[in-house]
Amino acid sequence: MVGTFGDPVYFSWAGRDDEESASLNAFMDEQIQRLNEDGTLNELQEKWFGSPMDLPLELPAAE
Repeated sequence: MVGTFGDPVYFSWAGRDDEESASLNAFMDEQIQRLNEDGTLNELQEKWFGSPMDLPLELPAAE
């Protein structure tokens, strides 16, 4: 039996929240968004996990 159990858990890229890291964080956000928009992210999920996943476009900030 395969299915979900409990609340969804998301993993993310963690970056420092400072001026020095702002350009890297923005670059990572842009690339992930591009992969999502052009379908590449779904293709990679299909290849490596067997099916595309429903992922939120935005996550609340960690507390």
